[in-house]
Amino acid sequence: MGDFGKYRYDLQQKAKDAKEEAEGRDVEGDRVSPKIDDHDIDTKIRSAAKFLDEGDKLKVTVRFAAASSRTLTAAACSSSRSATS
Repeated sequence: MGDFGKYRYDLQQKAKDAKEEAEGRDVEGDRVSPKIDDHDIDTKIRSAAKFLDEGDKLKVTVRFAAASSRTLTAAACSSSRSATS
């Protein structure tokens, strides 16, 4: 006869592993802002490609600060005014 405690431990480990696999893959996230530099965006793209190659999901969040949002809106308005003039 085998050791019942070892058998129970093995069953618990298998259940734990099955639960971890059932939870799904990890989601990796990156935050970027509209004023990101070219070198920084290249770095973010490389890291995103690495996450996707590993099989992870990727979530990219673009952060707009209140001041930059107003600046972007003002720039868009001024450029549209100059285009119509």
